[in-house]
Amino acid sequence: YGIRLSGYLAYRELIMAMKNNDLIGIVIDPDVDGYTSAAALLMFIEDDLRYENVVYIIQDQKHAKCHGLSSYVMKKVEDNNVKLLFTPDGASNDFEYHKELAKLGVKHIVLDHHLYDKTVETPSIIINNNCDTVSNKSGSGCLVTYKFIYYVAYKQKMNLKDKYCDLVYISIVGDMMDMTSLENRYFSNIYQNIEYISNPLIQEFCKDLRRKNTLTIENISYGISNRMNSIIRMGTDEDKDDLFNALLGSEEVVEYTYRGQTKFRTLQQDVIRKGDNLKRKQKEATKKSMEFINYYTTEEDRLIIVDGKNIDKSCTGLIANKLSNEFCKPVLILKPYKDELRGSVRGFKVEGFKTMCEESQLITFAEGHELSFGLGLLESNLQDFITYMNERLKDFTYDARVPVDYAYDGFMPYGDMKEVAKLSALWCKDIAKPLFLIRNVTVDLDNDVEKVKANVKMKSGKSYYSKEFCPRDVFEEMVEGGGIQTYNFLCEIKINDWNNKPYVNIIDYEKVGD
Repeated sequence: YGIRLSGYLAYRELIMAMKNNDLIGIVIDPDVDGYTSAAALLMFIEDDLRYENVVYIIQDQKHAKCHGLSSYVMKKVEDNNVKLLFTPDGASNDFEYHKELAKLGVKHIVLDHHLYDKTVETPSIIINNNCDTVSNKSGSGCLVTYKFIYYVAYKQKMNLKDKYCDLVYISIVGDMMDMTSLENRYFSNIYQNIEYISNPLIQEFCKDLRRKNTLTIENISYGISNRMNSIIRMGTDEDKDDLFNALLGSEEVVEYTYRGQTKFRTLQQDVIRKGDNLKRKQKEATKKSMEFINYYTTEEDRLIIVDGKNIDKSCTGLIANKLSNEFCKPVLILKPYKDELRGSVRGFKVEGFKTMCEESQLITFAEGHELSFGLGLLESNLQDFITYMNERLKDFTYDARVPVDYAYDGFMPYGDMKEVAKLSALWCKDIAKPLFLIRNVTVDLDNDVEKVKANVKMKSGKSYYSKEFCPRDVFEEMVEGGGIQTYNFLCEIKINDWNNKPYVNIIDYEKVGD
């Protein structure tokens, strides 16, 4: 993978540990990429290399530092007498902990994709796609882990075929990697085909989503990674164990009660139900946290810094995204931690935002991706940091206008809808789905509107328009006055899961003449 020396050294340490029957530890980082990375590595060691002296350590989330190495992980390593430690999807920059592990006599292998300081000497072996010889800098931690697995299999003369590639696909989408990368797109193009998905939990997700042939990027984003993350952020230690074991393919059967009757379901099915319940709980916690937000910045400042003391830690990322999209500015949510402020950052659309923060020389650390990372800042430096970033961002402007790919009068021809739908597997955060303006759509609000739960369906002539997840207040405003009214619709094309046919979904609207 372009890191031949590190790969060989890591391979040698793994084989040596197996020969000595040393205990191997694998740290599970708290996100979809971390879980899929650790699951692929553990299954490879246990199932393919036939080595069972392995333990996993789920990263602690009760403290501010919850990615990579931490005091919590170090204690687990020492208590369990781990001799070889893998940290997939994290720890490239944890140089002080690298030294501590070396003092304990623990060999340490990093399989990571986060930016790190390549000039620092370390006793750990770092395999990271941000090294100079790797072309795909936007691969996930699971992709880096898979490349190491593949290398070990090659050295051991094993043919894995496409084993674990479905986990790589989930991780690339779940960690919002750049889907314009040809290698990332390869995994999407191939493993969106459900016939190639072999992981039991992902297979069960496909059934739950009623996907028969194709698992799209959108399906993963809104049907799999969000539910996994809700367990990782909101779940108990037992819930997180269940999620990981479901990924590993556990055949455990779970007993539950439904309407007074005792029933049974697989662990995979049980994890999906937990994900649904915790997603609802996370949504409620996010709504509640939004009511108690206090700001360190003002409307005139070029970024938003939030006092996160009253924000549920499981909702920090969600709230940062929500505020960033609402105000079109970078957002920092910071909480007191010892003698500094620490928290999550979303850089909105400011290219190189993490680098800007580092260049201020006012922060204690910034770890992660350029637009999504963790940050530490001394409270005494807060105002100087705001002043510095205001100056750096003074020329940044965001155009809030929505670009429309094509405008239609009255209706969109079904043939055009089919052509757009054929390309639906391409859309992702890096390749935006096309948007259409359909002007002068006349609807008889008294006879041709139907609302089923949160979904609205409108008929105009022979054409149908849906508005999914439409809040009641929006619906009431949309149909206010009744009678025959005319609209301009901002639309996208989606595909019906039941009959695989395209339909128009309304993103926004305006009443003509208002």
